[in-house]
Amino acid sequence: MKPFVSILMGVYNGEKFLRETLKSICGQTYTNWECIIVDDCSSDRTPEILAEFAARDPRFIILRNEENSRIPRSINRVLERAKGEYIVRTDADDISRRDRLEKQVAFMEAHPELSMSCSRWYNLKGDQAYPVFPLRRGESDQVEALFLFYNPIGQSASIIRTEAMRRFRYDPHFTYAEDLDLCVRILEAGEHLAIQEDYLLLYRVHGGQVSQKYRDIQRSQYQEIISRMFERMLFPLSQEELAFLTDQIYYRAPFSPCRFGRLVRKIRAAARQRGTFSDRGIRYAACEVLLMRRDLAEGKLGWLRELLRLGPIFAAGEIARRAAAKRKTGRPAFIYHEEKT
Repeated sequence: MKPFVSILMGVYNGEKFLRETLKSICGQTYTNWECIIVDDCSSDRTPEILAEFAARDPRFIILRNEENSRIPRSINRVLERAKGEYIVRTDADDISRRDRLEKQVAFMEAHPELSMSCSRWYNLKGDQAYPVFPLRRGESDQVEALFLFYNPIGQSASIIRTEAMRRFRYDPHFTYAEDLDLCVRILEAGEHLAIQEDYLLLYRVHGGQVSQKYRDIQRSQYQEIISRMFERMLFPLSQEELAFLTDQIYYRAPFSPCRFGRLVRKIRAAARQRGTFSDRGIRYAACEVLLMRRDLAEGKLGWLRELLRLGPIFAAGEIARRAAAKRKTGRPAFIYHEEKT
């Protein structure tokens, strides 16, 4: 039977967490899958672990690069062999809930207008897990507007139609921001992304990850991607605007609400003129940033003024929605044990 889902993974020296990741794939309630894994020249016990799982379950297909190629090239390589109608990405240190594939496929089947989506996820630090942005909206126009300020899509929790993934692919130039570049190019093409409500992944946070080891390179690549997106969809960013987006929003330096407000008004005007991002989405994304940066804001009166400039009724409604959602769900954290997957 043709696999409906192709899970693609690249791994380099992943022996510490790899076995647990693969066990979470084996335990899926949705069984019509293949998992194609590229070993990117590992020198630890990764090849042995991969061979063990492939011998046990023929749905695992193992390849090995002749030289270290990094994630973008590795995933592009295995993409050619994928037989599924959907591509699911996961990293070699993350843990998928047992119903992840079942729920993500159902979500995409129910939303044919989407090229890509992701589930919600928990960050896992040691054995402590907690939800990431539990109050964030997931509708496509609002998720898409969030890309103006940061990447709301978790690549390890994503699912994308194979046809779309083959059209866009990863750009090997962006070795540490390939996920952001992929999503932005989908947006630039006028296609849609969303976030579903279900928490389906444990994203492991640890000191060896790319985002912590190669921050300067990632920063440079972020600026290249975001500059291109603004120029193609809105207006060319000035160096001052680019530095503000990078330092005060993406990397959370002390935050100027007044400068943010000026940029938001410029974005709204350009989006109306060019018919790109929805005004509802931009106002939501700006409100999200203001609420997330409240503790870093320079001047509380300026912060309140910019919030109200989004529309007093809109701002009050969004604050009320978030408060209701927080009362309903709280911020549940739990102690992770392997048997919970």
